[in-house]
Parts: sequence; structure tokens; C-alpha cells
Amino acid sequence: MPAEDAQTQAAALAELLEDDARRALYGDAGRRRCLRDFTLERMVARTRAVYDLTLEAHA
Repeated sequence: MPAEDAQTQAAALAELLEDDARRALYGDAGRRRCLRDFTLERMVARTRAVYDLTLEAHA
């Protein structure tokens, strides 16, 4: 769905508001993704990788 298409987005959100099961499914999927991809260890490692690349570029 194009980000510029506000009417399509509004319709999709309205449908989602009416669909308890789909909201729960999306919520569960989002929670699993956050727990998998955004752990403290992973975020620290990614932040450090950015610092390392920056230091290498300016060495």
C-alpha cells in the first residue's frame, strides 16, 4: 500500500479496528519480532558496529 494513499490506509485501519482476531495476530507478531530483533545484546552489538565503522572511516 503506497504511503501516499491516505484513503487506503484509513480504510485498512478501520477494518483492523473491527477485527479483534487480526489485531491480536498482528500484536503477537509484533511482540515476537521485538523480542527476537531488539534484545539489549543485539542493539548494543549493532550500535558498536556503527561506532567501529565510523572509527575505521576516520582512521
